[in-house]
Amino acid sequence: MKPLPILLLQHKLKFNVLANAAGYTWLALVQIALIPVYIFFMGIEAYGLLGFYVTLQAILQVFDFGLTPTLNREVARLLSSPGETSGTGSFVRTIEYIYWPIGILLAVSILVAAPYISSHWIHAETLSEAMVREAIWLMGGLMMIQWPLALYLGGLMGTQRQVLVNGLQIGFSIFTDGGAILVLWLVSPTITAFLKWQILAGILRCLMARQVLWSLLPVVEEAVRFNRAGLERIRHFAAGMSGIALTAIILTQFDRVVLSRLLSLEQFGYYMIAATAANGLLIVVNPVFSAVFPRFSALAAAGNADSVKALYRLSTQLLAILVLPLGVMLCTFSRELLFVWTGNIEL
Repeated sequence: MKPLPILLLQHKLKFNVLANAAGYTWLALVQIALIPVYIFFMGIEAYGLLGFYVTLQAILQVFDFGLTPTLNREVARLLSSPGETSGTGSFVRTIEYIYWPIGILLAVSILVAAPYISSHWIHAETLSEAMVREAIWLMGGLMMIQWPLALYLGGLMGTQRQVLVNGLQIGFSIFTDGGAILVLWLVSPTITAFLKWQILAGILRCLMARQVLWSLLPVVEEAVRFNRAGLERIRHFAAGMSGIALTAIILTQFDRVVLSRLLSLEQFGYYMIAATAANGLLIVVNPVFSAVFPRFSALAAAGNADSVKALYRLSTQLLAILVLPLGVMLCTFSRELLFVWTGNIEL
């Protein structure tokens, strides 16, 4: 197997990992830094309601049916196969035609379920039932916008233009999070005002991500159209990825679903803060995964099994080196780290 430096330098993998590290670190640190700000403006119950939305969003990813990682993989494979690049646009269009209706159906389902969730599932003390219901309605609208956005970002990762993609992500973050703080500070320090801004910013992000993805696809003479044969080709891979996603959702979200029903909104907010701190380890996991996954797809398409094995071994060793020390530190000094983070002894 080739040594670590050679593998990192090949095919811009090093730059992709570094770009992803910069992008994910920025996004994660901004979100972590803003949690005390959101709690300051909106209160712990409103933050608990945001935690409920994050949980709901994660659970509904089961209806992705493996399409986002499949798009990532197929875009990387098609663009690295000289005889198949012309079919990339039709494949993206095919997934679009499936993905958008799913997002609309999920949004409608949330809107219909909002009265029951606000009155029978969420246990708020300071927030009125009417405000909780309105917030859940807005969550349905936000879900419809963020649903295709995740697909387009997955496709962009498949182009292996991680520097560009992470630049967009950072720009999106500055616009969305900066605007959210201004809305809470100058307009209304409420969960509903926060969600309305998120919907507006999400529309702009989704349209821009779609435009950038299509601009990076090969220009072909024939019309881009729905391709049923492409779906037949990827159905087994998509089903496998869907099964992995379902397993991950059960392992990572089951506790939050149960506790959102059993705990008060305030106590659930505290639990979500702890979960967010623990998930901070993903800052070092996601950059490596996002760079390695499309590279795996390209190497597999080329039939280069030795390089796939070497890259797999390298990436697992790299993650062990990065994750284990940080995990031990987080477990050992959790109280001190949380206090430094929030400045709140109760948290």
